[in-house]
Amino acid sequence: DEYVDDGISGTTDDERDDFQRMLSDIKRGRINCVIVKDLARSFRNYSDQGYYLDDWFPRYNVRFIFLFHQSLDSYKEPQNMRSIAVPIQGVLNENHCAEPSDKVREVFDMKRRNGEHIGSFAAYGYIKDPNDKNALVIDEQAASVVRDIFSMFLDGMSKNAIVRHLNDHGIPCPSLYKQMHEMAYHNANVCPGNGWTYSSVRNILRNPVYTGNMVQNRSFRQVCSKKALPLPPEQWITVEATHPAIVSSELFDRVNTLLSHAPRQPQKRYVHLFAGLLHCADCGGSMVRICRNGTVRFRCGTYNRLGLRGCTSHSVCETALTNAVRNDLEAHGIPLPAESSLNRALVCSVIRQITIHEDGSADISYLN
Repeated sequence: DEYVDDGISGTTDDERDDFQRMLSDIKRGRINCVIVKDLARSFRNYSDQGYYLDDWFPRYNVRFIFLFHQSLDSYKEPQNMRSIAVPIQGVLNENHCAEPSDKVREVFDMKRRNGEHIGSFAAYGYIKDPNDKNALVIDEQAASVVRDIFSMFLDGMSKNAIVRHLNDHGIPCPSLYKQMHEMAYHNANVCPGNGWTYSSVRNILRNPVYTGNMVQNRSFRQVCSKKALPLPPEQWITVEATHPAIVSSELFDRVNTLLSHAPRQPQKRYVHLFAGLLHCADCGGSMVRICRNGTVRFRCGTYNRLGLRGCTSHSVCETALTNAVRNDLEAHGIPLPAESSLNRALVCSVIRQITIHEDGSADISYLN
């Protein structure tokens, strides 16, 4: 048979349907000889070329012939297949793909630095501007869900609890939402049932695009690699105020501070009032919440793990801490609800960190 993959890059093997069909026919014993015009017609990836020529084809007793430039035949001239000219040709073929790829990357980087959106699809909560494909405008239906996710997390709901809430209320997940609005969108990692997942909620909470800033170049993929590798934040390309914000920068920063310190409570619907805010004054570790005989106290997490080898207990009663925080808020002129109770949304909106000293006293640092 003739196997042709027009318009598909030779830098990959698993995305070429006819190439895969040829491999299947070889495995079934239907083929014992493969003939190509030249190596570039079969491989544009140096590592793939070495794997198939040196290992895969010989394993299945397949004769390999290429005709152009220096014609070679693995059956008649097996010694020439081991010539240094073969891998050098593979490197040159791969380099021919890398050069135009580098030029395209330069164009994309210029667009990124100009604050232009270059993705195939806008982030959930946005759509591409009908008048400018490189600009974003708010999709209010999806944006309201994004705001609810931030609000629920700040109110103390865990990410898994948010997932359950969204799925229980029949709210389409981002991939299904795009499909429902006739976008040619496909996500190979979407979960069965097209429901919300922990990662989809987490990614929304961590995506700075919702603050109105265009943040791109967060990952990088080599020319012949199928996997995108994350880049460190210092290599991200950020342009501020390129599109309308869905959440404020202050709210986004507060949520991400909590995400970096939030305790792992996958089975609980709500986290406690001070989760992620309490730290030991001496070792800097997080405080843990302990309930015994109906009394709730916070204790240094290092001491809880290592005992006196690590730190001292720095123990404080939850009720006493709550009263101390309430009094401090009132002293700073921060308005409290009518019933003078505290809630996590209020605490997280004004307090940066609470430091607990060995005697149980607390120092409260506020957000600017």
